[in-house]
Amino acid sequence: MRNSWIAVVAVVGVLAALSQSAFAKDGPTMNPGKWEVKTVQKSSMMKKEKVTNATECVKEDKNPLEAIMEAGKCKVTKQETKGHNVSWDMECGDQYSATGHGTFTADGDSGEGTIDMKMKLQGIEVNVQNTWSGKRVGDCD
Repeated sequence: MRNSWIAVVAVVGVLAALSQSAFAKDGPTMNPGKWEVKTVQKSSMMKKEKVTNATECVKEDKNPLEAIMEAGKCKVTKQETKGHNVSWDMECGDQYSATGHGTFTADGDSGEGTIDMKMKLQGIEVNVQNTWSGKRVGDCD
């Protein structure tokens, strides 16, 4: 199993969800700038959770939704926005077949969310859960 691929999908997933509504009147608001995101990954194939910290420059003109589709051959199949919350369903497929559901809540300079994915790897079903929290830490370099 490629844990790095799952982690990339999770981090990009949060940004993808935000890109659709970050600057709209409804939905999460994510101020442009440098963001630190902590991701905690649990999997039915791992004995121990994996914690990843990443820094990402979020710009108004960036479209992370395209990145998620390219990274895991994924597509968003449903998206719903209520207040400062967004949720989505996604399907991925290339070497692996996966479906997932994610949520994200953000209000300006901080946010948090989850993504649950079910994957088929060589005939074995694997469940992966990622939770994350992020905060804006300044301007992009």
